[in-house]
Amino acid sequence: MTEKQKNFQIGVFILSGIFLLVAGIVALGVGDFFKRKITMETYFDETVQGLDIGSFVKYRGVKIGEVTDITIVGDYYPFDPLSERFRKYGRYVLVKMEMEPNTFGALKKIHNVENFIQRMVNEHGLRIRLNYLGITGLCYLEIDYVDPKTTPALEIDWKPKNLYVPSVPSTLVRIEQAITNFSQRFEKSFFPILEKINSASSEVAPLLTNLKEGSYKLPELSTNLNETLYHLNEVLVKEKNNIGEVLNNLRLLTNDLKDVTEELRQNPSRFIFGNAPPKTGVQR
Repeated sequence: MTEKQKNFQIGVFILSGIFLLVAGIVALGVGDFFKRKITMETYFDETVQGLDIGSFVKYRGVKIGEVTDITIVGDYYPFDPLSERFRKYGRYVLVKMEMEPNTFGALKKIHNVENFIQRMVNEHGLRIRLNYLGITGLCYLEIDYVDPKTTPALEIDWKPKNLYVPSVPSTLVRIEQAITNFSQRFEKSFFPILEKINSASSEVAPLLTNLKEGSYKLPELSTNLNETLYHLNEVLVKEKNNIGEVLNNLRLLTNDLKDVTEELRQNPSRFIFGNAPPKTGVQR
């Protein structure tokens, strides 16, 4: 074999190896670099404990992307650390993510996917929420539609560098807010009632004292009452005959009045002229 043939075979071997290497790399996923991706960002005014780079981004449970960066808004955007703006917004957590439009068959036909998503955000309430994977403590981002009137977006006053999808409070935060609101309303309602109870208690205390003092006099009052009833009974016994005579006279008087009334009814003129004159004979 000549030197020229050897060099040719070596060249063919090297080219074949390069071809196989490229084919293997493409098969192992380098093709992802050629996929169309959209970078989005959102902000949270709550802890993102359990959310890491690589965490899933899902739309109603379907994976559509992943988290690519997590940082503080005050570190990513140039806020003056001494300004009121930094105090108000600098504590927000910035989360960047990448979404693959090809995940949605309908989005493949849309030329400007960014404008479409922005319109869904503005007109239909597309939002991002932090969700938890059971009791594992791990988190992922859930994209879904909410009512903007009942669930307002987080307030910002700067222009995001990437496509911005507002966030809404997580379920855990909403539960905490509900408990806090309930406790505040309960406190406002309970303490006035407690004050009224205390006021009523202060008024009841003297009354109980008076009742207590009065209870000491009950035996004396009972004795006096018994003595009074005893004397009354003695009087009734002594005057029993007189009372009977009075009642008898009263009964007789009643009968006389009854007779007089009956006579007046039959002869009313007697009440004015007295007794009627005697009858005289008439001679013819």
